[in-house]
Amino acid sequence: MVKTLKFNALISLLITFSCQKEIEYKGPGKDPRLVLNGVVENDSVFRLSLEKTVFFLSNESSEAKYITSGATINVTNLNTNQAYSLNQSNAGNLYEFPFVVTSDTKYKVSVVHPDYPSIESEMTTTSKVEIISVDTSTVVKDQQNFLKARITWNDPSSENYYMIRVKSKYYSANQYYEYPYYLLSNDVSVDNSQNTDIDGSVYPVSDLMFDDKKFNGQTKSIEILFNYNEPYIDPLDPATIVNDLYLITMNRETYQYYVSMKKNISMDFFSEPVKVFTNITNGFGIFGTLNYSKFSF
Repeated sequence: MVKTLKFNALISLLITFSCQKEIEYKGPGKDPRLVLNGVVENDSVFRLSLEKTVFFLSNESSEAKYITSGATINVTNLNTNQAYSLNQSNAGNLYEFPFVVTSDTKYKVSVVHPDYPSIESEMTTTSKVEIISVDTSTVVKDQQNFLKARITWNDPSSENYYMIRVKSKYYSANQYYEYPYYLLSNDVSVDNSQNTDIDGSVYPVSDLMFDDKKFNGQTKSIEILFNYNEPYIDPLDPATIVNDLYLITMNRETYQYYVSMKKNISMDFFSEPVKVFTNITNGFGIFGTLNYSKFSF
């Protein structure tokens, strides 16, 4: 009798799942909001891009989210009270303002559009941090060639946030490509919690992110390790290979945005959804700043 009940329950379960029908949802999502993306860089033209949120089940094209006109974007240098305004994008959804970003400057941006709630944000740009030196050496680990780099710089006494990236550029008369190296570091300042496997091993990532809480105002050196193999070079098409190491500095809001983006992208099937950081009032996106110094080898 027990076996019969179990068998009938199994059959009932199979019938239930086999009779499911998928129905396309055509209802509306939440009211769209404006999305401002602007991570500006010192000594560069002040640029922002503007979009709208799109319901995740929408079948609109990717370009449909772009806001190219109809909006008025106001930017104010709060150090000098000089104001700028644009109501038309320069290319696609990109708005370029006629001034260059300066360090240690507080900016405010506000956007008004008749179809969406108005948005605004403020941020202060940071100063560039120069690399003092980079010492490299070749090491062999797990029968693979690795390059070890020791990067040194003077950390300002203010609150600072960093990202390290290394890219390789390969170019000849007939071809050009670039790719990132994947980095490892066991420095105490680097949080490897997001790139640690279940067995405790740490896997490399395309960028290392950390703050200066453990070395604020000091001369800092950090060692990184990355896989390095000399690419094949066609003798009939001689190529040049340049490796660029970037020490990127940013403010806290930009750092929080990139960290949340990394968590959102790298989450596995069993992870809880991660909310991407935003500092835009009444909207979404990021209004931030970064600078970088580069060492080529």
